[in-house]
Amino acid sequence: MTLKAFQKPSSLTPDLEVLARAINDYTQPLTKNPLLDGYLLEGVSLTTAAKAFPHNLNRPWNGFVITDKKSFADVISVSTPYDNKTITLQANATVTVDVWVF
Repeated sequence: MTLKAFQKPSSLTPDLEVLARAINDYTQPLTKNPLLDGYLLEGVSLTTAAKAFPHNLNRPWNGFVITDKKSFADVISVSTPYDNKTITLQANATVTVDVWVF
């Protein structure tokens, strides 16, 4: 999901101009935060062998967060270089996780 910046309409009354400026000021930090522009991979099965998964971002990924883990395991990224299509993950034990890729 790509967050789009607020687009102010071209012709506004003075009151709506103030409102549009406030909306822009409020939303601009959200659209610039890379953590919010991501994709959730659910039910990712990992083992001790590295495995690539499509991340659907259409750009290089910046990082990932494990949002749910079904058992004890450490998960690492072994993707180098980061690419536009996949993220490669590996665990130190067999585990199923949900991963937010951003």
